[in-house]
Amino acid sequence: MLRGCNGFLSNETLTLTPSIVIKDFMFGCGSRPRDRDYHHLSDQTVGVMGLGRGSLSIASQGYRSINGSFSYCLPSLNGNAGFLIFGSQREEFGLVQFTPMLHNPTAPSYYFVDLVGVEPSVFRDVGTVLDTGTVVTYLPEAAYLALHSEFDAWVRRYAASVSGFANLETCYEFGHLKEIKIPKVALLFGGGVTLELPPTGILYYIGSSKYCLAFAATKEIGEFSVIGNVQQRSTKVIL
Repeated sequence: MLRGCNGFLSNETLTLTPSIVIKDFMFGCGSRPRDRDYHHLSDQTVGVMGLGRGSLSIASQGYRSINGSFSYCLPSLNGNAGFLIFGSQREEFGLVQFTPMLHNPTAPSYYFVDLVGVEPSVFRDVGTVLDTGTVVTYLPEAAYLALHSEFDAWVRRYAASVSGFANLETCYEFGHLKEIKIPKVALLFGGGVTLELPPTGILYYIGSSKYCLAFAATKEIGEFSVIGNVQQRSTKVIL
């Protein structure tokens, strides 16, 4: 999660579509990032769009213009396009699953959901942030270790364990293997919602036939669990 930077604030009229216009829109020009995540942005990145619950985000400043709703789908790594849609939409509700959105007074700008379990390991958690600015998913240490144990027992039968990468500790070298079968991983939410992850939401490619389990322990970033963008790819999220 991005935690801030130094810079300047200004305001301007922001036109998203002919019907969605935000007057006196406040925006920032960052010059000195204070968060390590900013240093991973490529030279082609021109900025960071704030969509959280904070008062200066696009979602908050344009609340009335977008009817308090927006949705997005992050693209997968195979080149498929994603999208970001502002405003309420007519949905095929039989194909959409809804889980309650929670509010945490200690972190009011974040979107919290009730993540009640992860298969194959199950846990209870006090709060989980839905965040597109974080790459992988962070779980309580006990839950992460349980998931690591189950996953490692399966994969070590045909892949060699290698040293970790950044915050990822469960990594493997698959060598000459052209096809692998990995255990299923699913996120279980309040309201009976289950999100079964595709292989690209479970393993994170780090190069040279090496992959890491795309999960880490929350001890690396703070007290809350975080569902990162790797696990959100190719799934439409409505807020």
